[in-house]
Amino acid sequence: MALSAPTGVHETYALSVVIAVVSVLSAVGAGWIILSFLLFEGQRTFRHQLILMTLFWKRHPNGSE
Repeated sequence: MALSAPTGVHETYALSVVIAVVSVLSAVGAGWIILSFLLFEGQRTFRHQLILMTLFWKRHPNGSE
């Protein structure tokens, strides 16, 4: 079964609904991330540490190699 563009009206509608649902879920998830960052101030430092660890995972916490 190969991927192809929808050929019928019902297939186009179903594809449009799936795209809309995924888009809404993505927007809600992004909004939750931003809202939780603003609401839970105590977690900011921990989140920043996780982000920085993933970006610079080779470095030690004190900055040495």
